[in-house]
This record gives sequence, C-alpha cells and structure tokens, in this order.
Amino acid sequence: MSESLNPYAAPSDLASTAAYSGDMPRRIDVDVTERHLRYAEKHYLLHWHSGRLTLLSILAIVGGSGLSIWLQVKNIVPLPITQSGLALVTALAYWSVVRHSKVKTRQQLTEHGILPGANCELIFNTDRGTISMVNSSGRYEWRAGEVDLCNTLDGLMVCPEPYLYVFVPKQTDFVTCDARGFRKQLTQFIASVKAK
Repeated sequence: MSESLNPYAAPSDLASTAAYSGDMPRRIDVDVTERHLRYAEKHYLLHWHSGRLTLLSILAIVGGSGLSIWLQVKNIVPLPITQSGLALVTALAYWSVVRHSKVKTRQQLTEHGILPGANCELIFNTDRGTISMVNSSGRYEWRAGEVDLCNTLDGLMVCPEPYLYVFVPKQTDFVTCDARGFRKQLTQFIASVKAK
C-alpha cells in the first residue's frame, strides 16, 4: 500500500517539506508605477497593522457604545453630536496608528530608489541564498530567509526589511513561469534557505 499525504495537514506543513525545484527565474525586471506603489502601500499597512487595527476597532465599538449610552442616560449631550464626536475620535485614532508607518515606509522606499518611473531588477541567487535589488540608487542584498512575502490580488509584495517592500505585479514577465508559479517557487526558495 502506498503512503499518501494527509488531507488534513495544514498547507504550510506540505509547503515546508517540498524541496526547492530550482527552475525559478534568476532575475526579473519590475517597473514601478504610482498606482502599484499606492496599492501595495495600502496592503502593506493593512498586513502589518491588522492586529492593532482590529484591537482599535473593538475598543472603539465597546468604548463608543458605553460612552454613548452613559451620555444618553445622563442626558448630557444629544445623540447625533455624541455619534459624530465618537466617529471623529475613532478616525483620528486610526489615522495616528497608520500615519507613522506610512511616513517611515515612504522614506524607506525613497532611500532605496523605489519611486514611480523607476526600474528595479530583482536577482535571486540560489547558491548564496540571497535576494538582491538593483536600481538607479544602488544595489541592495538581503538573505532570502529574512524576506517576508505578502500575496495580493494584483501581485506579490517582497518585504526584505521593516517598512520596505517591492511590489511585483502579476503582469511582470517572469520568463520561465507565470505569477502563481513564481510565487510558489519563491516561497519554496525562502523556505529552503530558512531550513539551512
């Protein structure tokens, strides 16, 4: 009887045991556009701050409801003014949580030359286990095991360090594969470097 895979195993368990196939493209060119930068920025901020934003939402709902009820029972402030004030305070709280990261991210992108109209070349060195980026501002290299990936509907974000990402759109010419195959191969490559 042949040994089969456990259908109840988590997908990450299966991916970590798969060996890197080695047919990933050695380099890809990414044309940076304003639209891609803003799209990726929104996804990056939501991805990295999802816990804070969820906690803030829960606190705003519970705290706002409690304060609103208390103000109505005491007949201190009319309901429309209470609701408008709570909405304003919640919006300011969301803004303050995200603003610092947005400013820091834009500074990092500028320092690394990831600007609208730029061309970034991502180089994958499977022998050394590194991912490099070459553009007009220089060459940057990171160990592949330290790189995070964030998948979106329009492409893949390669996040080599905090507050920095390179967005690889699905329309990129991957030469040896399509966007889905590239994501799978890059995930396996990073997992194989982490395992070493």
